Amino acid sequence: GTAFIAGSSGSGKGFHVCSAILRHWRSSTPLNRRHVFWLSPELYEDTTLRMISDVTKYEPWFHGIDIGFDIFESSGLSPQQFFEERVRGVLAHQKNAIIVFDDFQDSAIPAILRKYADRLLRTGRHKGTSTWTLQHSLRNSAFSRQSVQSCKHVTLFCRSQRGKCISFLKDSVGLSLGQSRELVALMSQCGRAATLRMHSPMMLVCADYVKLL
Repeated sequence: GTAFIAGSSGSGKGFHVCSAILRHWRSSTPLNRRHVFWLSPELYEDTTLRMISDVTKYEPWFHGIDIGFDIFESSGLSPQQFFEERVRGVLAHQKNAIIVFDDFQDSAIPAILRKYADRLLRTGRHKGTSTWTLQHSLRNSAFSRQSVQSCKHVTLFCRSQRGKCISFLKDSVGLSLGQSRELVALMSQCGRAATLRMHSPMMLVCADYVKLL
C-alpha cells in the first residue's frame, strides 16, 4: 500500500524502509518478489541504500533512478524531457511494483516529481503499485500534503522529533493533546520507528505491539 515515512536526517527512515524491503524479498519466492524502483538525488552516496542495492541475489529486483543535479546537468535535457525520459519512461508501465520517492524535494526537478508522486498516491493502486515517500518533515508544505491525505501508513520517528509527532497526531489524526503525548511516549519506548495505520480501523503498529486507536 501507500506509505509516508517522515523523519529528520539520521532518524533511521532509510534503514527502516530498506529493512522492510529485505524482509519482503527474503520471505517471497522469485515469482512473487516485487520490483523496487528507488528515486533519489543521492542514489550512489546513500550508504544505507546498499543494504538492498548491492545484494547480488536481489539485483534483478532493484532499480535505482538518479534524480540528482549532476546527472540532470550532464544529460543536457530540459526538466520536462529529463522527467519523461528518466522517470516516467521507466515507471509508466510498471505493475505490482514498489516505487520509493526518497527526499525528492532535493532533486533537480522537485515540482514535476511532486505532481507525479501525488498522482501515483491517488491512482497507483489501480496497477497494484505501492508508492512510498520519504521526507524530512511531517509538514513539508505541498510536498507532504497528499501523502498525509492518501497514505494508508504513516511512519514516525518519535525519538528524533517528539514535538512534531505530538502536533501531527493532534492536528492531523484528531487526537487530544493528552492522547497525543501519551501515544508518542508509547511509540518512543518501542523502538526508533512506529507506524500508524490511517485507514479504518486505525491502529499503531510497532515492534512490540499493536494498539487500536
